[in-house]
Amino acid sequence: MTYIVLRDGQKVEIAQIDTHQAAVEALAYLDESIISIEEQIDRAQAAGDTDSGWLIKARTALKHRRRARSPLQERIGQIMRRDKASAHEALQQEVGRRRGSWHRAFVQAVRASVTEDEFCRLREQADRIAEAACASTEASR
Repeated sequence: MTYIVLRDGQKVEIAQIDTHQAAVEALAYLDESIISIEEQIDRAQAAGDTDSGWLIKARTALKHRRRARSPLQERIGQIMRRDKASAHEALQQEVGRRRGSWHRAFVQAVRASVTEDEFCRLREQADRIAEAACASTEASR
């Protein structure tokens, strides 16, 4: 389990981050903290400080933050794929509802325009066409 510390000081497991916005904000903060630590290390080394306990702690913190970056990016990808799949499913449901509404309206229009015998003949013809389409789909598999 990989944990990160958020801007507000809260320690959170990466897998528990559930929204794209929260994940992107966490990544931005992680990147900011990496850059800040790198700058502090550079200043310390430029000043000749190479053996202090603070420098060791800073390098350790930098290492942990760098290691957390990849799992966080992976989590962002998971969230994006999940959100994209949800949006696609919602769109498919809407298309299905519209298609069903259109088909019902079309059948009602045909029924109102032709006699009952003609309507039954057309429905039987449509059934034969649908069966043939299903058979050809199964044969092509």
